[in-house]
Amino acid sequence: MTDATRTLPVRNPRTGEIDLHITPPTADEIKAICAKLRTAQRVWARRPLAERVKAMSAWANEIQKNAAAIAEADGTDTGFSHTSRASTHIVALSIRGWCEDVAQILERAQVTGASPVMPTVQVRSQFVPIPLLGVISPWNGPLMMSLMDAVPALLAGSAAIIKPSEVTPRFVGPIMQTIRAVPELADVITYVVGDGVTGQQIIENVDVVCFTGSVTNGRKVAEACARRFIPAFLELGGKDPVKRQRRQRVTRRRRRPEVPPDRPSVADLRRADRPRRHRQSG
Repeated sequence: MTDATRTLPVRNPRTGEIDLHITPPTADEIKAICAKLRTAQRVWARRPLAERVKAMSAWANEIQKNAAAIAEADGTDTGFSHTSRASTHIVALSIRGWCEDVAQILERAQVTGASPVMPTVQVRSQFVPIPLLGVISPWNGPLMMSLMDAVPALLAGSAAIIKPSEVTPRFVGPIMQTIRAVPELADVITYVVGDGVTGQQIIENVDVVCFTGSVTNGRKVAEACARRFIPAFLELGGKDPVKRQRRQRVTRRRRRPEVPPDRPSVADLRRADRPRRHRQSG
């Protein structure tokens, strides 16, 4: 199968059925998308901070307006319910929080005056945004995790291309609708669907990578970024849950360490911290 016709199946976690197929962009398409983002980023970075804040605030409003559609897609992707409904509001609040704080953050980061180690040398900060951020995000909390690093990067003047997990791609459609509703933002952030191959293609075309996922895949990302001498920010967990069926036998089990008799157990500590109710006589 050629790259142009490659499709990936997506399983619905609630039904166990494959009810969606996605078509990742080709390597040439990724290259073209990134080139377009780079061109738009130069205009975005020249905008005053107040204009970027205004555009991001408008995006937060669009996310909340479309919260139901985004939550429905997020919930279908993950099988979550409450978390998916809450995620849109958490993201909108996060964007607004960054909008409120970004000016003070940049002001505190400014350094002007004599060098503390060489008093005859004058130092002045000059902030230059990294042109293009690539985000490769995980399946758990797909909306929240995909924007955790992209939001501050956009406010700083960067552009961003985001690839969520191929396990959870359904929310991309509704979140892209909110992005297109803000013209100033639509040219500097985009989502693409795909798997590890797509992630590798993104790494080949960006200036910095933020990756969240397993140690195994994180090592691959680190090596790919090192070959290009670009920064990589890695959050590696490897905490994927496992569901054991009754008919499956557990061949290896972790043994709980013995607790010395003179040391309180976790249960003892919890009981000690538990508020006690005293019956009142009356």
